[in-house]
Amino acid sequence: MKSKYVLLLAVCFLIFFVRCTTAPLAGGSDNPDFVVVGSVKDTNGSPARNAIVSIIPESYNPVSDEPLSSFMTDTTDILGNYRLVVLQKGVYNLQGIDPQKGTRLLVNGISVAEDTSLVNSVTMATPGAVKIALPTTGINRESGYIYVPGTSIAVFLDSQKDSVIIDSIPAGNLQVLAYAEIAGSDSFAIRFNVPVESGKTTEVVNSLWRYSCRIFLNTTVEGADVAGDVALFPVLIRLNENNFDFSKVQPDGADIRFTKSDNSALSYEIESWDAGDKRAQIWVKVDTVYGNNSTQHIVMYWGNPDVVGRSDAGTVFDTANSFVGVWHMNEEPLTGKAAIKDRTVNGHNATSLGAMTSANSCDGIIGKALSFDGVDDYLDAGNVSVTGKYTIGLWVLLDTLEKSQRFIFKDSCYTLWYDNDTASVRVEHMSTTTWWRGYPQDSGTQVPMVKGKWHYLTGTFDGSFLRLYKNGTELSVTEKITVLPRTSSDPLWIGKAWNIDFVDGTMDEVRIEGTARQADWIRLCYMNQRIDDLLTNFE
Repeated sequence: MKSKYVLLLAVCFLIFFVRCTTAPLAGGSDNPDFVVVGSVKDTNGSPARNAIVSIIPESYNPVSDEPLSSFMTDTTDILGNYRLVVLQKGVYNLQGIDPQKGTRLLVNGISVAEDTSLVNSVTMATPGAVKIALPTTGINRESGYIYVPGTSIAVFLDSQKDSVIIDSIPAGNLQVLAYAEIAGSDSFAIRFNVPVESGKTTEVVNSLWRYSCRIFLNTTVEGADVAGDVALFPVLIRLNENNFDFSKVQPDGADIRFTKSDNSALSYEIESWDAGDKRAQIWVKVDTVYGNNSTQHIVMYWGNPDVVGRSDAGTVFDTANSFVGVWHMNEEPLTGKAAIKDRTVNGHNATSLGAMTSANSCDGIIGKALSFDGVDDYLDAGNVSVTGKYTIGLWVLLDTLEKSQRFIFKDSCYTLWYDNDTASVRVEHMSTTTWWRGYPQDSGTQVPMVKGKWHYLTGTFDGSFLRLYKNGTELSVTEKITVLPRTSSDPLWIGKAWNIDFVDGTMDEVRIEGTARQADWIRLCYMNQRIDDLLTNFE
């Protein structure tokens, strides 16, 4: 095995490190030469003299293909300039090394279509490395090797090891890591788009999945602007044609997976997946989202045709984490009794009543939502009780403010609603010994709404105070209230109270929780779920 590796290094050395002249090839008019010129800079911005630069076809295999022409490699002059010659039009990569300093470069996708092609100046950088955890199936560790197409980078596998390290890789992005065998003609991608950072080792794991990307969680003031850590948080991931290629994944997204940066698996739920419209909404449970942090990331994997889905809403919206009921509101109400699903294991599935049809399913803040006509539309979720501390909330857009409207109502127990008389949102509960407690009867501040605009409304009770948040900001707090909410067998209604106060508007992502969520949790929900999501960044 060692001799194979030494032989490969020798081949790569001959391909890449030969110092060449710049004389043109002796081609006739039927086979003209194509010249590629450019310059290279050192890490300090000065010209990189005596750097060795090669131009390589983008599909080139350094093990099985013929050696490159000597005219495809050049040594830079005192100004860092190089001149390379190829015989055919096509797409090439530019690879370079400074033999004295060990810095390197790699530029992908250089189109050669004219007699002379000018490449923008490139700066050398300290190389990095890639460590690849080998697949358990589909490879031959005796004769297989991993290479980067369009470069001189390749390494043979070791039958005694479960991973392989390729060092001295130019910093940047490797478009493909591929696998092939000495005696075989076929190759396949191990992973696409592998980032390489100077002086660091990128680990390629879960190598049966061909694609991955990092999703950064930015809680600094430039992002979600959340100062404290938030535990066991369901992060919303929105996929669309601008950040995801739906042609590279199973039709229903079954091969999607998520991990922490240390490769620990993360639970997730696919709320909806529309490959035709190129849109998906996924909830990923992250054990801790760090406050005031821009470096934390999770990893998304896809591109494995041989696995089944692992979407699990009950784990993401875990009752052990105080979720009592979660309704995404993305189902069609016409599909029958209990059609509007509670995503917790409690199974508080809601039935639509009134005249709701498929037309009530409409675009919301998070995928689909439900519209209500203000006349007789509402949902019945059955007995959904809270016994002490609680959080109730939703996204809502009202088409009128000329009447009172009950978003969440459990008779004589708890409610979140818009009161036309006070022109304010109100959160209240009733105890076994008292009437409704909350704003304005227990003090607090008016929280108005705007017609035709989405609002994220959240009410909390921590055992002492009722607080009301709009769009992630606390706007009202009552005087001290010590009585707990009453429990009963009465149903939870979403969209009305008794036979009055029907909602005229659209509601999305309704939640009942058996704890008082902290301000950082509520703000993170808003900043993540709003249309312009200020928490997640794809790289």
